[in-house]
Amino acid sequence: MNNVPPEELIQFAWLDEERRERIDSETLDFARLIIAGCLENLDTIDAAILQQLENWDFARLARVDLAVLRLSVYSLFFQKAIPASVTID
Repeated sequence: MNNVPPEELIQFAWLDEERRERIDSETLDFARLIIAGCLENLDTIDAAILQQLENWDFARLARVDLAVLRLSVYSLFFQKAIPASVTID
């Protein structure tokens, strides 16, 4: 949403060094997977979200809400090892 190149985004340079060091590597790897997967499948994800909107325009979705929806739809569609109930929670 802020036009940061994906390669830079998944390096988490936007986090301060102290915070980044406190996050274990498995968590960072999972975050990279989710971010990269969302970006690679954005058209499919957005189409699925758009299909479910009733009486609402896609452009009116708040940016944070849209980000959460995109991560969730990616997980539901492409992360089959994660139960849907976990993603929904």
